[in-house]
Amino acid sequence: MLLRIIITAVLLQAVGTRVFVVDKDSWQESGGFTAANGTASGNYHAGVRHTSTEQIKSLNQACPALTITADKQSADFIIVWDTKTWAETSWSGHQNEYVVYNKKGDVIYTGAAHKISNAAKDICKSVTQSSK
Repeated sequence: MLLRIIITAVLLQAVGTRVFVVDKDSWQESGGFTAANGTASGNYHAGVRHTSTEQIKSLNQACPALTITADKQSADFIIVWDTKTWAETSWSGHQNEYVVYNKKGDVIYTGAAHKISNAAKDICKSVTQSSK
């Protein structure tokens, strides 16, 4: 029994720091409902845009020690990473903007980069420094 507990603890440590990657639009929801004088109306809007495979691939290559998870609840950090086309940047030149949150929801790092690979390196550095 003790051996099972030790093996389980070692395996959990081997998983590493878990991160959940999402794009900012995936979190945007709005709507409401109102009723007055026997009349009711409401609406609901949600913007869903999937995180690109390129973001996940780049982060995995830049930081193989991280475990990228699809389970937001099990993540140690949440990365909101927005990738834009050049036309969407308003000439700022930053096609990748990101915010890193810890498990409590506190912002620990924000940044922007032109290249997706540089964004992945910056995110890796911020997460690994914060998880120590």
